[in-house]
Amino acid sequence: MKIQLNGGPEWVYDGSDTEAWNIIAQYGPQTTVLKIDPVHNTTSVVPLLNGTSFLPQQGNHIYNIVTVAPTDQIPDPTEPEEPLAAFVEDKDHKDHVLQQILTKEYLSSDYWTKIINSKLHISESLEDCPIVSSFPLFDCDDDWTDELRDRLTQEGIFTIDSEWLSWGADSRLIANCICLLLQHGWHPVFVWLFDEMWLLVNQLSNFIEKAFGHHLIYDFFGWYINPETAGQGFAPHRDRPSATGSFSSTGIPKYISYWIPFTNATTENSCLYCVPAHKDPEYMGKKDDSGHEQSPERSEIITDPRHIRAFPVSRGSIVGFSHRLLHWGSASSRFGKEPRVSTFIASSGDEQFEGVYLKDKTQLPLPPFDVRLGLVFGHRLWYSRDAPVPAPIADHMLKTFEERAHYFQQSYVDKVFDSDVVKLVLRKRKAEGNLP
Repeated sequence: MKIQLNGGPEWVYDGSDTEAWNIIAQYGPQTTVLKIDPVHNTTSVVPLLNGTSFLPQQGNHIYNIVTVAPTDQIPDPTEPEEPLAAFVEDKDHKDHVLQQILTKEYLSSDYWTKIINSKLHISESLEDCPIVSSFPLFDCDDDWTDELRDRLTQEGIFTIDSEWLSWGADSRLIANCICLLLQHGWHPVFVWLFDEMWLLVNQLSNFIEKAFGHHLIYDFFGWYINPETAGQGFAPHRDRPSATGSFSSTGIPKYISYWIPFTNATTENSCLYCVPAHKDPEYMGKKDDSGHEQSPERSEIITDPRHIRAFPVSRGSIVGFSHRLLHWGSASSRFGKEPRVSTFIASSGDEQFEGVYLKDKTQLPLPPFDVRLGLVFGHRLWYSRDAPVPAPIADHMLKTFEERAHYFQQSYVDKVFDSDVVKLVLRKRKAEGNLP
């Protein structure tokens, strides 16, 4: 079968190509492809008969193809999903982490694949990774990017439903692996040690460059919000409230977050809330004498609660938002059906404003394990204000980061050392005479 995508070159589809996109099913001799129009939120079926050519129409359509699966292998969407791995936090989990740090087992990639039952991968480079072909880069047409830019510049936030996204890894699988990490005492951010996370966000790279002129900088974190323990997300905040000169001449923020839930995010198990930019008098702050924006003076003040907007989304969706957006993760309800498990990744449109954290960019999109280890420990310390690190563990985490700090830009190292928990560790070292 010959397929032509978006007016590009034809290629022969023989049923074995894994560099494919989105939703396809085979019914007997006929293959069916969904024609997706994300701007108008519609789909239509395009039948493809074996041996025929498919010439897409011009316009707002994205034609996504994936490997054909026999009908008995197509998941039934009505079947209930497998429940997440059980996790109840207690003191033993923190003790386990301290034990692993003291014995240095965690320095081996084998340790991490073992505790998640080898459900995810750790490779030393892109060339060594056996799953690369499952993570094709996303693309979108001009109408779609125009609408996303409009939403971002006018309201400071946009969403892309999982229906339009063909991730290379199943979000439910990643959520379960995060639960397994938690069972061993490790924070959800440690899922970033695995190939799947790096390849998954790399699928966004072409899209964000086309839509916003941005590149990924590898600022990331992770969350597990459990309704059974009244879990809650971060309090109302702006990601970069004090940054000035932080918008391009077209109004695009120079720092954008992409929040991705691995379980359905609802108003009962916690989802993102915000005050849209056009309803937030503090979003742009004031102008200085040169006409540049200044940082908001009252960063967390909500002047009119009627403008608060909730963003419940299905797993695998994206909520993208500006560095100046006032947003937060809501508190969960005991009626929430399951935990909210999620991550985020950030991009920048200006290397001087905020650049890629790694020194050696040639290692991207899949840096060696030791680099990932340093970055994950650095992020764990950096975000400790909102996700505290137990005191006995913080010093050991800092040592792990310090031994790998040479992998990263000095600006990033300075961020980590500016965190409250690191300052506390350094004061303790100084008091004990352990500083040079």
